[in-house]
Amino acid sequence: MKSLGFDSISNPAMLNTGGRFMTIGKGAEVKKIELEKIKEEFIKRGYSIMKKKLISFSILRNLLRT
Repeated sequence: MKSLGFDSISNPAMLNTGGRFMTIGKGAEVKKIELEKIKEEFIKRGYSIMKKKLISFSILRNLLRT
């Protein structure tokens, strides 16, 4: 995610606060990153996109820890 432009995702404090309310879709809009590019990156890394609504940063943080 950091390589796509989400620079703050590597900052634990920002991830803990922003991750509570910021979805990937909202983050993409704020950072002006195409949602399709994010979806492609998830798929490339072995994830499946199952819903139109993407997961929040807090869920992503938990996925990255496993």
